[in-house]
Amino acid sequence: MLRKIMTYLFGFNMKSISLFFDGPQMGGIGARNIDLANEFIRQGYRVTLLMLTMDGPRKNQLPKAAIIKEIGLVGSIGIIRFLIDHFKKDKPDFVIVSNVMPGAIASIAKSLARGHFGLGVINRVDFERVSESYKTTLKGRVLYFIAPLFLRKYAKLIALSHAARQGLAKYSKCALADIAVINDPIRLNDEVSGDFEKEILKWWCASGIKILSVGRLDKLKNIESIIVAVKHLLDLDPKLLIVGGGPEKESLEKLVERYGLQENVLFCGYVQAPAVFFKNSDFFISASLSEAFPNSVVEAVCAGCQVVSADCNYGPREILGDDEYGKLVPLKDPKAIAQAVRYLHKNPVPAQKLLARSKEYDPEFIANNIINILK
Repeated sequence: MLRKIMTYLFGFNMKSISLFFDGPQMGGIGARNIDLANEFIRQGYRVTLLMLTMDGPRKNQLPKAAIIKEIGLVGSIGIIRFLIDHFKKDKPDFVIVSNVMPGAIASIAKSLARGHFGLGVINRVDFERVSESYKTTLKGRVLYFIAPLFLRKYAKLIALSHAARQGLAKYSKCALADIAVINDPIRLNDEVSGDFEKEILKWWCASGIKILSVGRLDKLKNIESIIVAVKHLLDLDPKLLIVGGGPEKESLEKLVERYGLQENVLFCGYVQAPAVFFKNSDFFISASLSEAFPNSVVEAVCAGCQVVSADCNYGPREILGDDEYGKLVPLKDPKAIAQAVRYLHKNPVPAQKLLARSKEYDPEFIANNIINILK
């Protein structure tokens, strides 16, 4: 409260936070950093966004009250120099970085700048999969092998799930107890629907059950299994809305044609704020083969959807429990997906139960947890 009063009366914040991430991209990392920035601003912090690029589909969602600094695509050494300059001149109280390797770069910069701020590194990707890309170049391999030394000494590691913490501990050589588990914040905005959304809702809500899929159309998301599952639900007159774009769109459209599901499936492309679709959906399905943390599953829970998710690594089981808040199904099993939809159609998870679960992802709750471990 004191911080808010000081900010209002004197125009300055008592504490400052810098968020370092790629930029306002279409994925969950950009969205979650924007959510955190908005929450910290709401609490009265001075927020600086450090981004490799300001370009991206979420650019207009960047908070106007934040200080925005574009680092540029300058390589690891260039980023370290930029961060050292920022740490020395701006003297942030806290710095929050998305993902391990950028976190290692920030840790190196903190050591060289002799910074005394709290540095948190939130791993938001499937690290075991993504880390392979760092081993393809000499600089990448050097960073991969020295990163744990700097992370252990200069940063606090944060995993999004207990399962992800195991892999992070193995790589960093940190004790499990030294790695915090804090969920990503989720806030579904009450945006007004435009003509585009209204046209989609008109088709979607005309009849039958409304099924939603949100995510990049790539092989890892396994949208194919969801489309095939719809074929097993035709007696329920399903309407599957697929939100997202990506390299697999053409092959998925051909799959829809092959099964004659043109009246049951609609591809609407990337949507900046799909909350209106979550809130109007009966079912949300995630068939991903791997996730760092499935934000869309949490968004669905927060919107009160009945959720079916593939039981992939990192996240779904911790979000849904043992079928307590939705149904988990085996990977690449369209029939199991269809059976789970039928089960939830007859035995839905109570809305109040989903509402209670959603409070665990409240941005204020998450932001305060992050600050508490960085103090």
